[in-house]
Amino acid sequence: MLFAAGIGRTMSPVAGVIITVAGMSGLTPIDVVKRTSVPMLSSMVVVLVMAVIQYS
Repeated sequence: MLFAAGIGRTMSPVAGVIITVAGMSGLTPIDVVKRTSVPMLSSMVVVLVMAVIQYS
């Protein structure tokens, strides 16, 4: 579940890494989150499914 929390924090538009990447690329933080939301959500699903399988 720690991985899921890390993925969720990275999807926040006020996270340090998002602000840094947005500044370096000339995009807004919301644009960066939109571009990375699908891979992050799919990885969140995989992490949660694996946690359920492991602890069941």
